[in-house]
Amino acid sequence: MKKIAVLLLLVFSLPLFAVSFGYDVAYEGFSIDKNSHNGLAINFDVDLLSNRSLNIEGGVKFGFDKDRFGFMGFEVLAGCSPFNFLNHPLTFMFANRTLLSPEIKAGISSYRDHAVLVRVGISPIHLKDVNFTYDFLAPFVLFNFDGMKYEGWGIELIRATYYFN
Repeated sequence: MKKIAVLLLLVFSLPLFAVSFGYDVAYEGFSIDKNSHNGLAINFDVDLLSNRSLNIEGGVKFGFDKDRFGFMGFEVLAGCSPFNFLNHPLTFMFANRTLLSPEIKAGISSYRDHAVLVRVGISPIHLKDVNFTYDFLAPFVLFNFDGMKYEGWGIELIRATYYFN
């Protein structure tokens, strides 16, 4: 019995099982049905590998629509950044060393008057710090969940994520 307990303790101490949590705030603009919107997304993040290479985030969106501010919808996204570059041209932006790690994101989003949409995007400027990740100018495309018909596009101007370690 002790051997099994020690083995389980060893397995769960591996980095593969080291999950960390965080939150992020993003400002984005998007276009659906020839109408432009902008909004603020607040998400809860789960980093599955503790190195910011595979994460899941989910949260709510608030936005400006015509002349009012209010609830815009929700989103659940999965992101994967398989490559890291230590020497990149954006090192001057931060005091700490950062990794440039382009990220691909996919998931579902809902918007006020629309059904659930599939969201696919790329973040070519995804920077990883010790406790933070930063995304700049990340475009995305929205498709209808039924039949994958094109619905619109958008861009995340900035996203800042803080991870509790």
